[in-house]
Amino acid sequence: MTMLPLARAVLSAALATLLSAGTPAVASPVALTNGDHGRAVVVHPGDRITVRLVSVREGGVRYDWDTPTAAAPEVLHRSEGATDPRGSSRAVFTAAQDGSSAVTAHRRCTVVEPGALCSHAVVLWQVTITAE
Repeated sequence: MTMLPLARAVLSAALATLLSAGTPAVASPVALTNGDHGRAVVVHPGDRITVRLVSVREGGVRYDWDTPTAAAPEVLHRSEGATDPRGSSRAVFTAAQDGSSAVTAHRRCTVVEPGALCSHAVVLWQVTITAE
């Protein structure tokens, strides 16, 4: 079967257009935990970022987390955020547009047994997320 030159040119142009468009982006999930403090993460608009920070109990005290927040909510939209009675926290963000934002949470000491003592120090947890 022979192909007419015009039909061959049209098919070649269509194929080139499809190949240059690339594969459509698929939202990727990103999971961040206590151990990710200080990381820099690159995501794409539409990606979902879940932060789970687990409290630690030791020596009559518990180290509780507040709810993670984004410094630039126009870049990272938070759709969920909560703490639980055990001191852990969770938040879900979606990369809404290109840009960069810190996501932060704070850990504080809570006395859970009589006679235990807490420092008034507040510990920062932070991750920098860049959407591009």
